[in-house]
Amino acid sequence: MSRPLCVAAAILFVVWAPGSSIAQDKLKGIVGRHLEKVEGYLEKSEQALAANNLRDAKMLLGEAETHWKTFSEWNAGKYDPNHQQVVAAARHIEELRAKVKGESDTTAAQGASLKVIVKIISESKDRLEKVNDESRRLLREYSSTKSDFDMGRADLKKLREKMEGLRTIIGRFNDLLPPARAAAAEFRKQFPNKQELSQRFGRDGYLAFDAAERVASFPDIWLTELKSLVDDALKTATENISQAESKLAGAGEQHEALHQSIAESAEKWALGFADLLLEFANIAFPELSDEAKKVVPEFVKAREEYLARIGPLRKRIDAIDVGIRKLRKQVVAADARRAAAARRRLEATRFPKSEYTGGEWDAVARAMRKLWTDANADKQLLRLSISSPWDERNEARWRRDHVWVSGTYRYIDAFFLAKLGNGEHYYYLSTFRKKRQSDGSWSELKHRGTGWGQRILTENIDK
Repeated sequence: MSRPLCVAAAILFVVWAPGSSIAQDKLKGIVGRHLEKVEGYLEKSEQALAANNLRDAKMLLGEAETHWKTFSEWNAGKYDPNHQQVVAAARHIEELRAKVKGESDTTAAQGASLKVIVKIISESKDRLEKVNDESRRLLREYSSTKSDFDMGRADLKKLREKMEGLRTIIGRFNDLLPPARAAAAEFRKQFPNKQELSQRFGRDGYLAFDAAERVASFPDIWLTELKSLVDDALKTATENISQAESKLAGAGEQHEALHQSIAESAEKWALGFADLLLEFANIAFPELSDEAKKVVPEFVKAREEYLARIGPLRKRIDAIDVGIRKLRKQVVAADARRAAAARRRLEATRFPKSEYTGGEWDAVARAMRKLWTDANADKQLLRLSISSPWDERNEARWRRDHVWVSGTYRYIDAFFLAKLGNGEHYYYLSTFRKKRQSDGSWSELKHRGTGWGQRILTENIDK
């Protein structure tokens, strides 16, 4: 045998000779290079997994397994299968395969839950946008009617109707906003990185992140717009109050024949228009529930700031009221005037009639009657009037025990006329709901709560 052949044989023996101590050295040559590729892909896969990039981790593990197969087939008989480097690589593949599978299973479970949360957050966003669009329309109508009143083309009744419409739509917005914002905030806290979310869950993660961001931005948008509108209302009210004060202050220099017109003007623009505009702050920033206050504290702060500004203006209006009565030589106590106004409102109060009767609605009404009676045992229920159709909603919230709770609900409202122990009659607005169960059916109706009460005169119950 020539010397070169002897050297080649020795090298081959060093590489694969079973049981030799030299065989435990790092594998060299083409065998070593193949194994290095396997190990390189495994290390990169580990790095991707550590970075929560499951997609790349799977891809790199697949490359490692492909090269491992190639290594095993192409180099069969050229290495010791019990070599520590070979055994370590095989063990590394198995361990990483188990890690990736475990992470895949976890991600799949999270992904299924995420789809539900994505749907709920997206629906919350859509509902908020829909209510926002409707509120903008009503705000435009309110602004137009307010301008018409300034021009003498509308009366206070029309403006009050527009404001009551706003009270309703803003109430709906304040009902939707806190739970939607709470769910979005918890989602963003759990998944702060959009790229990572997209890598783990694909398009669902991308859409969820965008929807949560949109919901989170709604309070800022809504608060800015409401503040602007209330500021405008308070500015107009302040101007009208100042003008009324000036007219009353200068009334003594005017002929007595003009006193009545001065009084009427001050009453219209200060006691009527300005006083109504001050109410707009209470409509834009109503008293919220304790739970909602925690979620949107900036709305609570805005309410406090505006009520502080309104207080002095109310006192100036009361002073104008006194001045008008003096000018007309009418000594009527302020509380008597308010009592008369309250009496007129009471005399005009009627129990709302329902459009939802017969068939299914009668069955719903019977269930409502029992639930309401159980919850209000101190009141004698006389009749009820369903005030809305079913409103189906998907909702999600993050519980204190760190679990997402989601479900589909059907809400419905109704007015309840009751007789109190003192003989007076009131009607109340109550909310009920059902929950969709796992088999697709709806649960029994549940009483969610009773809101404000409105007194009604006995003689007006059937009118």
